Order: sequence, then structure tokens, then C-alpha cells
Amino acid sequence: MAGSQASAAAAQGCATPLNTKSSGSGSSKIGLFAVLSLAVCSVSCGVSGLFAGPDDYARHHEADDSICVFSESIELELNRQNPSGHRGQPYDPQLWPAYWDSIIFYNVVEAAPSNPSRRGPTHTEILQWVALERRRLGLPDFLPTEKTGDVPARLYVGAESGHEAVEAWLSSRSRHCWAGPAAA
Repeated sequence: MAGSQASAAAAQGCATPLNTKSSGSGSSKIGLFAVLSLAVCSVSCGVSGLFAGPDDYARHHEADDSICVFSESIELELNRQNPSGHRGQPYDPQLWPAYWDSIIFYNVVEAAPSNPSRRGPTHTEILQWVALERRRLGLPDFLPTEKTGDVPARLYVGAESGHEAVEAWLSSRSRHCWAGPAAA
């Protein structure tokens, strides 16, 4: 029985020896080693998180996540689906300009200062990439609004350098986006 438990635990990637033999008192106890092994195994999936610093997300994941979210949004727009927050409603193409307007506003116009540990393309470079990818796929250009002023138009000026920065970043990473231009 103990052999089958150990082999089942080993198959899961974590050998946890269980001491289920009766002690002198006749009760079953799990030994200290087994408790410690179980504790270590139960957190093994998050061990790398134990050693991550406060800037780990900015350094390793923030640019990737931004690119993926925007890439997936492009895919949704191409497939005539509503943006996040409106997914259960009937398709309304007027939701997309408001969505991108908010993205531009919060990522460029009123953007919080970037974490100095952040690696990868800037928010502006990522949105330049988005602008050119949308244009390449036949989606309408971003338009200025009261909220964003001339920022959408400025995204297209020098957009090639932003596009190149994102493409260089994507080619140096293993792509994990599930949809849109960045998934290729």
C-alpha cells in the first residue's frame, strides 16, 4: 500500500514518503519528514513565486501581457465580437472606438510612470504596434477624441519604430498569446 502511494506521488512529480505504521500507542501518525515533504510539495508549483521580488511582474511579464491583451482585442474586433465588459451583449461596432479610446487614454495620456524594472517595449510602442496591425488588417485608424486629444494621430507618426520594437520583443520571447497578430 505504501509503495503504491509513493509511486502515485512520484508520478505527480513529488515523492512524499508516508509513515503510516502504527507507533507504540497504536495510532497512525505521519512522521515529521512526511509533513515537511508534503508542505514542500504542496507549494512546489509556486516555489519560483516565493523568490520573486516586487518588480518581477514588470520585469518579466507586463509587456507580454499588454501585447497579448491588445492582440486578442484585435482578433475579437476582426471577428465582430464585442470588447471585454460587453461580451454577452449583441454585437455593437460602436463599442470598439470607445474601448480603444480608453486604452489610449490610460496607457499613454494619463499613464502612470513605468516601473524602472520594466523590460520590453513601452506602452506607446505597443499601441503603435496595435495601430499598424489594425491598419494592416483593415480596421479603422484610431481617431482623436476630447479625452485623447491628438494622441491617436501621434501614434501613427513614427509608428514603424514602435512596431519594430514590439516585433523584436516578440521574436526574442516564446509567444504565449492565444489570438490575434501576436499569436503567430
